[in-house]
Amino acid sequence: MRKTYFLLILILISGLALVSCGTTVYDKPGITFEIPSRFEQQAIDKALYAYGDDESFIVFNKRTRAELLADGLSVLDVAEFADRILTEAGMKDTVQVVGDADRVEFSYIVADSDNADVYFYYYTLVLRGSDCIWIVQMSCYEPLTDKYVPEFEKWASSISVQ
Repeated sequence: MRKTYFLLILILISGLALVSCGTTVYDKPGITFEIPSRFEQQAIDKALYAYGDDESFIVFNKRTRAELLADGLSVLDVAEFADRILTEAGMKDTVQVVGDADRVEFSYIVADSDNADVYFYYYTLVLRGSDCIWIVQMSCYEPLTDKYVPEFEKWASSISVQ
């Protein structure tokens, strides 16, 4: 009887460990992505969707054709949009943008606006959808960059837009 309880507890713990290490696929309007199952939905100001844990997060936003037109962009040009993001942030000349006509990515490190001793690493994707531009930002504390860059690349490769 004792062995049976021990075995059941061991199976339960193993099952919980597997669930916490897995991934979840989300199919939201216009975008599909796969992220760690341990992530919880987050309430982040101005984010369409946001998920994360204590170490990292991923935030999804989009700009419609009408919003882009109001900002002076007449076409869904991801390179131009990324350039504008970096120009407005004062980082245009310091950040390398890589990609093609439908998808670009770039990364950078910035200080926390509330604590200058804390830095964040951001991995950003700009993707062209059929009627919008998606902006996806993944972030972690800067000291965890080596741990998370491969994860961010994996999460980024799972993203598809319609």
